[in-house]
Amino acid sequence: MAIQKFRTKTLMNKDPAKRWRIDGGASIKTFFIGRCLMELPDVFERWDRTERQSRLRLDPYDKLTGEDATHHASLETPPFVSAELNRVFEGIDPLIRVMFELHQEGYTYEEIAEMLTGAGHPTTVGQVRTKMSRSRITMKTRT
Repeated sequence: MAIQKFRTKTLMNKDPAKRWRIDGGASIKTFFIGRCLMELPDVFERWDRTERQSRLRLDPYDKLTGEDATHHASLETPPFVSAELNRVFEGIDPLIRVMFELHQEGYTYEEIAEMLTGAGHPTTVGQVRTKMSRSRITMKTRT
């Protein structure tokens, strides 16, 4: 990705001021490393999102189909955080909790609707927004 972007944005940029020049003060190696550093966050975000999606596919929504619909905290979650989350989400539909968890993971409303529909819970983008909004209001009034 960095090589492609280096070629198009540094060597062949339409704006001459943004192209690398031999008399510009920096070596071509320095420019290349700079482009790599600029591309790293985007590439890492895409990789991280793919990893999170594959982890979710390995654990296909057991929270929604099991007898016990409450969230089982991971080992990394401190017990007091897990207890607080359980208190906040008490009485809230487990499907809505999953929506909040996916949103916290960085998924868009569109991606959440698509994932839930794929897991056997037909959901539209509008439903995700509405359910999450109404749940926020409910949770705020309880605290």
